[in-house]
Amino acid sequence: MGSGAGELDGQPTEKSGGMLSEPTKTFDWSGAAPEGVVCPACWGALGAAEGTLVCVGCGRRYPVVDGIPVLIVERAEQQS
Repeated sequence: MGSGAGELDGQPTEKSGGMLSEPTKTFDWSGAAPEGVVCPACWGALGAAEGTLVCVGCGRRYPVVDGIPVLIVERAEQQS
């Protein structure tokens, strides 16, 4: 981690206009998704498994890329 304010994983973050901003808190996706984060296909609850978020309702698996969940239905893997 970087030692200065406005850094996240050693990389400064920028607002529009070139101003450095404080980093946002990253979420550990090793458990359940935070309250309010649901499957965009069926609104089911999401749980974490093997680097993905899995919907308990429809079974879709959403990838987590660089710590950011990709909650796009077309990019999800459908469980058979």
